[in-house]
Amino acid sequence: MAMKKRVKAVIFDLGRTLIKSRKLHIPKLINKHNIKLSQRQFGTAFIKLFHLRVWKDINYGIDELARKCGQQSNNRFKREFKKFIQGHKIFEKYATTDSVLKTLRQHGYKIGLISNWDQYGFDVLDYHGLKKYFHSIAFSAHEGMRKPDPRIFRKVLRHLKVKPGEALMVGDHLKKDYRAAKLLGMHALLLETKNRKYKHSIRNLRQVLSYIKKVNGSL
Repeated sequence: MAMKKRVKAVIFDLGRTLIKSRKLHIPKLINKHNIKLSQRQFGTAFIKLFHLRVWKDINYGIDELARKCGQQSNNRFKREFKKFIQGHKIFEKYATTDSVLKTLRQHGYKIGLISNWDQYGFDVLDYHGLKKYFHSIAFSAHEGMRKPDPRIFRKVLRHLKVKPGEALMVGDHLKKDYRAAKLLGMHALLLETKNRKYKHSIRNLRQVLSYIKKVNGSL
């Protein structure tokens, strides 16, 4: 494990870290269309089909998901799922997202993004005006691997040209963000959620700046 040093780069998760969903769609889709898969089973199928590959024609992926759900002939389900997966407007930024990212850029920090997301991740960033902040971006669909796989972390660290001990990971998932980063020797901060609070978690993104001041002696 690498020795932690002064923070030179900050790597963020995306969902429930920089943006949040206004609506919870997956459970509604499952219930509305009487899908026989459990939410966990649906999630597993979703990950394999959309978080680990890019479709030249997304309709083929949706058809395959519909087949796994027993909804091959349900065109309404297919339309609603397509609207969901391409729905950039269902997300909104947290109040402090822009100000924290802007502050980090102004102070010369390298900024990365690692997210378990489908092929429309870059469209989400464009829609919300976030892509301009990042020096390196890794979405699982484009990389063919997901957090907590250390390879996706190492790839972004290489792009940012920093050692693990010089980078800070910020995310909301204990295993995929916090522990995965810690195992690599990175600094790590865990954003608490309504259902999960830990002694080492932070309440909002502004505390990222406070942490860097504490470690580096200044921002």
